[in-house]
Amino acid sequence: MIPEAKALKLIEIYFYVCKVYEENLQFFCQRFSNNDEPEFTDQEIMTIYLFATNQEQKFMLTQIHRFANEYLRSWFPKLGTYTAFITRLNRMPEAFRMLASNILHSNLPQDCDLTKSVLDSVPIITCSGKRSSKVAREITDKTYSSTKNMWYYGLMTPIKSIKGHSIEQNQRDFAYNELYSKAVSAIRQPVESFFNWIIQKTDIQRASKVRSTNGLLVHVYAKISAAFIGLIFNP
Repeated sequence: MIPEAKALKLIEIYFYVCKVYEENLQFFCQRFSNNDEPEFTDQEIMTIYLFATNQEQKFMLTQIHRFANEYLRSWFPKLGTYTAFITRLNRMPEAFRMLASNILHSNLPQDCDLTKSVLDSVPIITCSGKRSSKVAREITDKTYSSTKNMWYYGLMTPIKSIKGHSIEQNQRDFAYNELYSKAVSAIRQPVESFFNWIIQKTDIQRASKVRSTNGLLVHVYAKISAAFIGLIFNP
């Protein structure tokens, strides 16, 4: 069992997920087969993940399933094994991506200017040091984090040199990117604070236990969703 205050949060998150699911999430994860109405629903899976991460600070999938099995069994009697839970969860990266987008756009500040944006990145680390990553090769690469002073494998960075360019062209591109970085440094502090807030709320940077591309995408989008949903139910 969980305290009454936490139970109310669980109910609020579940009803919110069900509402958004009926509006558009179902089109990104619903089965179009004979098993399109499972006893343990997609909405329940998403609710468990969001609640355990946001309200209980359970960041590992093993922790999330163990917590649900021990404390939420009366709420979710059809919860299956850990393997079944992870298999279902890994089919839902697009659903979590759309959920994060929906939460963000539904709760934009009134003074938010949609015509301007700043692009930055935060390391999502699948492995570090001398180890070589064998997971999600199509969306990960080896790179260097100056803030952490280490080499790591993780999600590809948004700015890369274009193959086939001359050395001079790459040098000009590098100089331009360096100049641009200095130009926006004055407004990067809020972005850094935002990244630090997400890391604190979800431990999003640590993805060493991920074992597939879908698993990595779920790791990113589900944790962002868990952080954002706190803006609604933990104002």
